[in-house]
Amino acid sequence: MTRCIISKSYLMNSCLKMKIVFFRFFFYFST
Repeated sequence: MTRCIISKSYLMNSCLKMKIVFFRFFFYFST
């Protein structure tokens, strides 16, 4: 998360992908 904030423009794709995956996992677990 910290790296994302520091190099947002550089790791924007990676951060976004990671966030999506994390949210997906959370959603699956929630349901």
